[in-house]
Amino acid sequence: MNEERILGIITQLMDKLSNTQRLQNLAKENGLAYKPVIDFSDEAIDNIVVSMIALTLASQAKDSRYDLLVRTGIQKRSLKTEIINDFKDEALHYLDLYKRNLVSSQV
Repeated sequence: MNEERILGIITQLMDKLSNTQRLQNLAKENGLAYKPVIDFSDEAIDNIVVSMIALTLASQAKDSRYDLLVRTGIQKRSLKTEIINDFKDEALHYLDLYKRNLVSSQV
């Protein structure tokens, strides 16, 4: 998977999560109940994106643990954490690259 494709995935994730964050904030401001358990702070959004990109990278790398995770699902939460941690640095690199590109495109 090339850098451009990964940055495209990050853009889609950030757009969707930012929209959810705005909706959640509007609901809070207007005293409305909002169901998601996650408080969509900027930090939470970054963590979600890093996790998703790390799992995508593991899938693309044909990591055997990813295949096991897919087969066993939520029963192997510790395996998911292990995979994310192993690909976290690379995922953080792509998130940082996305944010730098976003800032330079706004200048």
